[in-house]
Amino acid sequence: MSDPPVLTSEKRTADAAVPDQAKPLISPKYVLIAVALVIIAVVVIVGLVIMAVRNPAHTETVRDMAIIALAAESGLIGLGLLVLIVQVARLANMLEFEIKPILLNTADTVSTVRGTASFVSERMVSPIIKASGYMSGAARLVGALRGLAPGGRGGESEEQRQEVSQQSTRGGER
Repeated sequence: MSDPPVLTSEKRTADAAVPDQAKPLISPKYVLIAVALVIIAVVVIVGLVIMAVRNPAHTETVRDMAIIALAAESGLIGLGLLVLIVQVARLANMLEFEIKPILLNTADTVSTVRGTASFVSERMVSPIIKASGYMSGAARLVGALRGLAPGGRGGESEEQRQEVSQQSTRGGER
């Protein structure tokens, strides 16, 4: 077994010093804040209950105001739901009558492009490739026939061809 890599002094951090120790999921600072908020909420609720028991007339007024506020809130939520339903209906209408035709036209265009590419491949590219193949074959045939002819260059080695090429370039420099 190989030993784990040793950390150099430049790479050491507080986390690397204790790799086996896991970090807490929630910071202790946030736990203390949550506990403090719960304690404050309990104190406020207890205070409201004590005030409600000591003064029933004010409790009835607060209750009536809460009922009115909840009714107004329910009306606003209903209005919001109505707006949401209208927006969903408009979205469905747009998808059906605007987006769907665009997608159909796009599919037709893609089909046309596919057909055009196939046509060009069959009618243009394939004949050009075949002609190129025939020309290459013909060139090799001519090269082979030149090698058989007396004084032909077909049997030369690569070094001899390079010498001839260099001599021709030197002759062009004069």
